[in-house]
Amino acid sequence: MTTSIQSFWSVFQDGGNELLHPSDRAHFQQRAEPGADGWVHTNLVPAPYQGSLGTADIFVVLLSPGIDEQDAMAEADPAFRARRLADISQRLSPDYPLSFFDPALAWHPGHAWMRRTFGGLMGRRLAHRLAVLEAFPYHTQGSPPTELMRSLPSVTAMRNYVQALALRARHGEILLIIARAAAHMGLQRIEAAADNLIVYERGEARGAYLTPATRGGKAIAAWMNDRAAAGCGVGSVDLAASA
Repeated sequence: MTTSIQSFWSVFQDGGNELLHPSDRAHFQQRAEPGADGWVHTNLVPAPYQGSLGTADIFVVLLSPGIDEQDAMAEADPAFRARRLADISQRLSPDYPLSFFDPALAWHPGHAWMRRTFGGLMGRRLAHRLAVLEAFPYHTQGSPPTELMRSLPSVTAMRNYVQALALRARHGEILLIIARAAAHMGLQRIEAAADNLIVYERGEARGAYLTPATRGGKAIAAWMNDRAAAGCGVGSVDLAASA
């Protein structure tokens, strides 16, 4: 099943000095002070999402992919670059559809970041059920520029997708955790949350952790255990053992 956000990104092509979605390009070029974009690294492959959008039943929304000094060198490796592009096209590894959960990528800082963020929940079972979404798809050093967050078509496309996911969460179909960028996704009001729609508050959003002891981590473990009990083919999670 092709999702709306996957369809939006289907026109992205690798190549050139600026790796931008075609709809975003003019917004970068029209900025009054192009030099102020120094913290947006458009030389790297965008990362609007990871994981299988068509089969995931747990979605986590973050702000933007970060930047590490190893990123450019890593993307110079053809195999790694192909995998980053496969995340966008959804031609995913059958073993680890969420790429940075894969132990084969343990050398990359993205794997270590996932380990810090998800702690003991990180593993193959969750890799098949989790999709991680970025409100702003380009690698940034610090927060993305506010004007680009407001104007980029790619951000609007993600907002529309997340709001559609929120409806599914309210109907009990999926678990949706807005760990960061709630205001940009139009879901900043905590009263909008439901049992399956968790919006992190300011203190939680600062670190956006989803380890077993956090509100989001507990929700993930409970969701997977409930689904396993209902016979949905998902292994249960021992929260105590993972803490």
